[in-house]
Amino acid sequence: MPSSLTLVEIQRVSSLPDLIDHVYGTFEYGATHLIEKTILTPLNNDVIKVNNMVLDVFPGEVMEYFSFDAIPSSKVDNKSLYPTDFLNTIDDATMPLHKLQLKIRCTVILLQNLNTLQGLCNGTMLPVDSLFPTMLQATIVSQGNLYGEVHLLPRIAVYLSQSRLPFRFKHLQFSV
Repeated sequence: MPSSLTLVEIQRVSSLPDLIDHVYGTFEYGATHLIEKTILTPLNNDVIKVNNMVLDVFPGEVMEYFSFDAIPSSKVDNKSLYPTDFLNTIDDATMPLHKLQLKIRCTVILLQNLNTLQGLCNGTMLPVDSLFPTMLQATIVSQGNLYGEVHLLPRIAVYLSQSRLPFRFKHLQFSV
């Protein structure tokens, strides 16, 4: 169970960097130490901000992964109205970020079910073991009987068809 801060501890924390230092401390203890620590925030923009700040102090080299965005349907009359640069800016809470930054040993959480029989379910926590151009290798640390199982995670296509956009949109990215 993740530990929580008491009111007295919260009053001692005066900034977001102080909160990150207070919650995570050093990153030398490995992935099992990190899954016991959590900073919660209700807004996706704040989650991104906190994640980026934590990643900045996390040891190691950053690997960046960019999504592949496209309009797969031939029903759109003029695809040139929607260039890739525009598609990359579409931000929806139901899909992974266009620009994903990761480091080896950082913990990720799956955003959708990939293979429930293998424990790759929405919400599963996995520290990243290796970063490859088209795959992530990660180990399950949040499923009891599947603890320690190593998996390769591919990029997953997410389709936004029920959105405010006038077209069906394909977003290919790691679902973490």
